[in-house]
Amino acid sequence: MNQDNNFMDPRTLWAILLVGVIWFGWQQYINKKYGAPTKQTSETIVENREGHQPALVESGKQGVIENSQNTNKKDNTIPEQKISYANSLFKLEISSKGMSLKNIELNRYIGRDDKPILFSGGEGGLFATVLGGQQIHFDITKEDEGRFIGKAELNGITVQKRMIFFDQYNVHVETRIDSSQNSIPSLSMTLEEEVKKVEEGSIFAPPLETQEIVVLNQEGEKDFNLAQEKEGIHALLKQTFLASINSHYFSTAFIDKSEIIPDFLIDHKATNPFIKGTLNYPLINDHKNLVLKGVGFFGPKDTGLLEKVDPLLTNVVRFGFFSWIAKPLLNTMKWFNGVVGNWGWSIILLTLLVRIVVMPLHIMSFKSMKAMQKVQPLIKNIKERYKDDPMALNRETMALMKKHKVNPMGGCLPMLLQIPVFFALYRVFSESLELYKAPFIFWIHDLSVKDPYYVLPILMALVMYIQQKMTPTTMDPAQAKIMQFMPLIFSLMMISLPSALTLYMFVSTFFGIIQQYMFLKDKSSVELAKA
Repeated sequence: MNQDNNFMDPRTLWAILLVGVIWFGWQQYINKKYGAPTKQTSETIVENREGHQPALVESGKQGVIENSQNTNKKDNTIPEQKISYANSLFKLEISSKGMSLKNIELNRYIGRDDKPILFSGGEGGLFATVLGGQQIHFDITKEDEGRFIGKAELNGITVQKRMIFFDQYNVHVETRIDSSQNSIPSLSMTLEEEVKKVEEGSIFAPPLETQEIVVLNQEGEKDFNLAQEKEGIHALLKQTFLASINSHYFSTAFIDKSEIIPDFLIDHKATNPFIKGTLNYPLINDHKNLVLKGVGFFGPKDTGLLEKVDPLLTNVVRFGFFSWIAKPLLNTMKWFNGVVGNWGWSIILLTLLVRIVVMPLHIMSFKSMKAMQKVQPLIKNIKERYKDDPMALNRETMALMKKHKVNPMGGCLPMLLQIPVFFALYRVFSESLELYKAPFIFWIHDLSVKDPYYVLPILMALVMYIQQKMTPTTMDPAQAKIMQFMPLIFSLMMISLPSALTLYMFVSTFFGIIQQYMFLKDKSSVELAKA
């Protein structure tokens, strides 16, 4: 009956319904995971602007330093001081409080509202050092370009903290503590960021602009989504290697490289405008001297960039359950883009490659459906003979299937095996920074959002309808009526999803029509199916 149709074959009706159930369950899971926050304008979306220079760069220099005073009177004893630093990628302020980072502005990325992407660092700042429960104040000086050292003394304890900035949105942090006493009090480092606003989602378009905390510790990966955790978050994660606060396209993170592995405490109230996590270093034995090391990150969630900074950082990009498929697909798409220089054409080439790889499954489906078509009259005869004896009907039907070596699931299985690929591509197209505002042709100016004129969903419905009409069928009238609505249903499912994913579905279905036409016209293929 079906000559290689992924969606429209009558024998795959139950498989299609199963896909619908899986899809609905997936959307329910996503909505449960990410919640449905109130309507706001997202501030975490980005645009790559090559050649944009930082405001603080003067006379072509890559880095500039400037001292400024803060009139904040929250600390009445020691006024906060800030040192400004900038290079070709970012500009920021180093606060004397804890020697933390504040007001990090990325030079090559802006939001959809044309405002710069900014990591505020919260009230306490990013990577602030806390000793004995107190955020100590440092005297900060510049050692060299991109290298700063801070010194502080507190109750007989000397703290020396060095920060070295690199042109990869990261900073190496080394803190040395020397105590004249027998031990060092509790020691911690903070990770803090402002709570971002996100857009409200729907069943077919879950909210992608989210904010979450991702932690990698001895037990594996843990993630906490702020939209889901409406009552706040309180968790203690032992032996943490990576702690991060992420938006959809950006991350602030810290990777610990110390001999002492810290615990990560998250204590966030839903009403708090800042997210704060604390890396607490357990001092089990008496320490008079201690050196802590780590890498701080504040930048785009570009997988290639993250890999260069530290392989552990790639964990902040969440490809979901099918990440083992999504990552190779993303790398393949990147390779295609390196050849053709256009992400839309790269998606088309990736689609054709996927179709070629799964072609053996299509041939299997074709052979199975032809075999089912051959025995259909015999099955109909058995149904008439044993219509009053269900047990005999099942027995004789199974015997007939076994005799003719027919597998009733042979047409469904190939399609079901492609479901992981579909969901993996869904995550790749919705999570990949590379596709943000990436133009294709004509009206498609941003592959990361829906088609603004719904052209691709309509074209997809059209080619699916053509594919349906090309497929011979013996289904009953009720099933035929249901199947007529499948192109419309799939089109509605895709209408609010990234245009990159709709482009993939359209090209895949169009290629399926060509492939099916070749099977129908090629006698050798028909003979192969009868084998």
